[in-house]
Amino acid sequence: MTTSYAPTGRAWVARLAPALRLTLAHHLRAALAAFRRADAGIFLVSVVWLTALEMLTSARAPDGVHFQAWSSEDLQQTLPIAMLRDFPLRSLYYLHIQPPLLDTVRAVIAQFVHPNPNTSLVIAVDRWLYIVQILLFGFTSMRMYQWARRLTDRWFALVLWLAWIVHPAALAYTTLLDSTLLSSCFIFLFCYELWRLQQHDGSILRLAIVGLCVFFTRTAFQWYYVPVTVVALVMSQLTWRRIAVFVMVSALGVVPWLAKQKLLFGTLSTTTFSGYHQAGIIWYYPTVEELEAGKRQLDYRYPAAAKQYEGGKIYNTEIVAVNNLLYAKLSAQQWATQRSRCIDRVWRSMNQNYQSFWGPSSRYMPNVMVDVLPWRRAYDWLFSGARYRWLLYIGTLAWIAGWPVKWRGPDRSPKAVLRRLRRELAWLIIPSFVFATCMLANRYGWVENNRLKFFLDPLFFLFVATCSYNVVKAACFRFIRR
Repeated sequence: MTTSYAPTGRAWVARLAPALRLTLAHHLRAALAAFRRADAGIFLVSVVWLTALEMLTSARAPDGVHFQAWSSEDLQQTLPIAMLRDFPLRSLYYLHIQPPLLDTVRAVIAQFVHPNPNTSLVIAVDRWLYIVQILLFGFTSMRMYQWARRLTDRWFALVLWLAWIVHPAALAYTTLLDSTLLSSCFIFLFCYELWRLQQHDGSILRLAIVGLCVFFTRTAFQWYYVPVTVVALVMSQLTWRRIAVFVMVSALGVVPWLAKQKLLFGTLSTTTFSGYHQAGIIWYYPTVEELEAGKRQLDYRYPAAAKQYEGGKIYNTEIVAVNNLLYAKLSAQQWATQRSRCIDRVWRSMNQNYQSFWGPSSRYMPNVMVDVLPWRRAYDWLFSGARYRWLLYIGTLAWIAGWPVKWRGPDRSPKAVLRRLRRELAWLIIPSFVFATCMLANRYGWVENNRLKFFLDPLFFLFVATCSYNVVKAACFRFIRR
């Protein structure tokens, strides 16, 4: 009988297991280290995650493409995609109802897509628009991770990033083909760049470019964001030379567009809805006689060429442009003759808008992807109503409590403390400016502040989480040292 001394399969695995574990652990540690070093990994995972989620839920969409009821063509202010494809420059030039960035993106996509006979141009463009928004979502998520990592530590930043990329509101507006996601991401990046300037590693040019992106996207971000930002830069103690660069670069975009709006449509606003808003926030309804009398006195002629590029909708039209000037003029007369009444009505608008602001952001409209998320109800419960306000109160208290730790230094004179306080408060100016515009964003009883709240949701999310974590961490460390 022959005896075999060859190891059995199980024995061979048992001998090899320690080496395999060591090898696997080594490669896992190397992979994690590489992942931590490469912020591109955060971007890639964010993009892959949302792409996979869209692929898994797209079958629930009625047309297999749109996760919500609207296509980019169905929005009130957007131009028809066929016009943007055939006359991109002229149609954008005569666009007056909204800032042009969203339609500019649609126009660029329309130049390169070639839909097959079974696919409409709108569907083909919207598919690529989804891709653009996914990439922007991934980039902003990466910036949130980087910002949180600098404010706290790597591991907490990773947890915060994971909590953000599954946020139902973030997913809902990434799949809504209007300008909400663009506005929210650009506002977040604008504030991030302003913070980096305070840390002496930002770029004043990047800040100006991102500011222009918001200006050309969001009607609430009018030209006066420039002086507001200058105040923040002065409080951040930047040199006047860098502030001048910001103003000049911003003016290169703001001035020509507003000059076009003024020359063609009589307004110094990026939207010809501004007159309606001015009347809406004071709840002033002009009578037919007032409108007719105002029209006779109005020294304005709508450009004939603009009629060719109105798009067939009722918004980007001569009627809206003329009524915008009438409503603005009549509203100014109301302020001149009935100031106390106007102030009372503004207070009414702000109260209405404030109540609407704290609604769940993800509930703006049904979404076949977000509606099936099992954690959606928990997020909506936490980030709405009084609970959301309490989170902000706690974050604010934690932020203030962290000042003594951040302000440690040899110079504790009143001037030094006041200088540090100005730098801290400078960061709040832009979010406060956006919040104030949301409080005046109604047209009479029409208000969408649960959607507009998403402009600030990423900043609120980061602010509350990082400030609270830093205070808890500092308190625990002090207790352990004792």
